[in-house]
Amino acid sequence: NASSDWLITTGTTIADNTGTVVHGLEEQPHIVIGVLECTIAEHGYILGNRVIPHMQINIDATKSDGGLTFWWDNTNMGYGITAAANLHIVHKTAGTVHALTEANWKVMMRAFA
Repeated sequence: NASSDWLITTGTTIADNTGTVVHGLEEQPHIVIGVLECTIAEHGYILGNRVIPHMQINIDATKSDGGLTFWWDNTNMGYGITAAANLHIVHKTAGTVHALTEANWKVMMRAFA
């Protein structure tokens, strides 16, 4: 069993820092998949591209660490995220690391029981 198609969490961009949504399953999911979906082209990704972000990328000693955590229980699933300036992604084609722009990405989640 799976929750409805990808559920958008509370808020519309990763600037919201946390989000929670009811997964609608009759039991606690065995796994939750979380992705970032591109809403405005950035770093080689286009509208609708989905990525599974690295939980942490520290590109050098002068940058702050970033992170994204997903959680779930019997009823809800959610996430917590650092500021996008501290969350980095690998460019789709160049292999370089870049900070995300908050307005260009949203968090999508799906639960599986």
